[in-house]
Order: sequence, then structure tokens, then C-alpha cells
Amino acid sequence: DGALDQDGTSWNLNATAGSSSVNIAANDASTYTLGIQGANAGDGHVVVDIDSDNAVQINAAAASNFTTSGGGLTLAGAAGVTVTSTGGTLSLNGTGQVVDLNATNLDIDDAGATTIDSVGVSIDSSAASNFTTSAGALTLTSAVAANWSTSAGRLTLEGAGGATVTSTGGELILNGTGQTVTMNSAALDVNATGAITVDGDLTMDLVSAGNATMLSTGGNIEITADDATKNVAVESNFPNIIRRMNADGTGVTV
Repeated sequence: DGALDQDGTSWNLNATAGSSSVNIAANDASTYTLGIQGANAGDGHVVVDIDSDNAVQINAAAASNFTTSGGGLTLAGAAGVTVTSTGGTLSLNGTGQVVDLNATNLDIDDAGATTIDSVGVSIDSSAASNFTTSAGALTLTSAVAANWSTSAGRLTLEGAGGATVTSTGGELILNGTGQTVTMNSAALDVNATGAITVDGDLTMDLVSAGNATMLSTGGNIEITADDATKNVAVESNFPNIIRRMNADGTGVTV
């Protein structure tokens, strides 16, 4: 009983039998510490080197840690690395530091909700990408002015049940300055509680394959040429189908 001190240049503890093992154990009601320490009183350093031609297992019955007081801590596996939490939260804590994940492919599977909280988030890709929900809505919200643009190619907004563009404050602007703006629809319905103004720097054509109606439920309908040298022409490809209607429902064919 008592302390065992071994001094020397090297110290080897070997088990040479086929199924032998080396065990260091304590059998007492008190708590004991098994310490493997390397200290060099000179200018050199002590390296603790554990090599095995098979698996190495370190098991603990209580909370544990593996830390370095200087330098990095590297965990490498020739066939991969698995970090598992069998109970509680699995925490990768880089508070106050940079966390860098490098991968050929990064696959994150979450059985619940995935939450990313950050001062700013930047997701960049060098190839075609998508952000898709297989069920439920996808909501993108910004606290201030935002933009969604492409540096090349078209930007397409498509909804299987329709598409709604809403401004809850300020103007709703569809800006195609210098470009052609094309609106295709089965029916086009424009409702405004104020005036509707359509300005064209060159010409304006209103064409209908069927009947065309311009109706004012209050007030006059005016078609005016601001330039006194210009005419206002109302033409028909068929004779006698232009009529001037009176308030009493009668009309005069022009």
C-alpha cells in the first residue's frame, strides 16, 4: 500500500499474454483521481501519446470534458466522425468565435422546426437552388425595404392558386421603364377608388375582338385632342353602325 514512484528515461507497462489486460482501479468509498500528467522542469515539453492497433474507448459515468489550454483540438476519423447526444441538447458552442463548416455536401435533417437566429444571414450558391415546402406556407418577411432580383435571366412568380402582390402602405409600382410590359389574361379587371390615368408618349391602342364599351355612370365621357391641328376620328369598317345614344335610350345612326 502507498505511493508508487517510478523514475527513469522511459517506463513500459506491458501485458504480453494473449488475452491479458492492464487495469488500474480503486476500491474504496472515497473518490480517487487517476492522473496521467506530463511535466518537464527543463525547456522541453512532454507529449502524451496513446496508440492502439484497435479501438480506443473512453467511458465516463458523469459529465466530462476534453480541453486544451493552448492550441486547437482536432477530432479526425478515417471513416468519418459521429457526435451523438443520447439525451439532452447537442450543443456546438462557438459563442464569440467564428464557426466554419466545410463540406462537399451538407445535409441537415430535422424532425422538428429549424431555427436560425443571426444579426445577418447570407446564403450563397454557385448553382441553381431552391427553397421549397412540401406542406404549409412559405413566408419571407423583411423589417425594412427589400429586393428580390436576378443578375441574369428572368424572375418568375407563379402560384398554383393565384398570385397576389399587395402594398399595405405607399405606391404599388410595376416598373418596366425602357422595356415592354405585357399583361396576358383571360379577363382583366382594374378597379380604382380614384382616377385611372394611362399615359403614352407615342400612341395608345385599345383593341377588342368583340364589343367594346366605355361607360360613365356619372359625368361626361370626353375624347379630346389637345393639339387644335389634330383630329379625333371614330371609324368603323362597316357602314351605319356608329350611333349617338340619347339619355332617353333613343339613338341616332351616324
